[in-house]
Amino acid sequence: ATTGTLLLEGEVQDATSIVIQPEASAHRSLDILAGESNRLVGNAVESSNNLAGYTVTARSASGGLLVHTTASSISTGYRLSYNGGTPLTLTTTDTVVKDVTSLSALTTATSAIRVDVTAFPTAPTGLYQDVVTFTIQAR
Repeated sequence: ATTGTLLLEGEVQDATSIVIQPEASAHRSLDILAGESNRLVGNAVESSNNLAGYTVTARSASGGLLVHTTASSISTGYRLSYNGGTPLTLTTTDTVVKDVTSLSALTTATSAIRVDVTAFPTAPTGLYQDVVTFTIQAR
């Protein structure tokens, strides 16, 4: 008698993604004069199906400063907290803000993004801003 075999297989592609959802107008109405403490400015919705988990990093375009848009030498600092973690002063390079070491299936998680803004009671009139970039990477 003879036999034959047939290999059946399918491949699931990596589905790791992050979506940033600003919190109403909170991210655009920070109190520069009095400062802020633990202010919710948004949420990150993370999704991954990688069994080895994933990391989320954050970096600041202005090195952790809210910079006056027309007078770049004027700024105030802030610290960012991700998913309840310790508030960090971001730099212009990626800093790990969340590390998930294993998953058992496709998982979706929501992480709160909060800021502490250093009070600047003598701040001149104007708009102060920074752009924070979040990156998710499968392990």
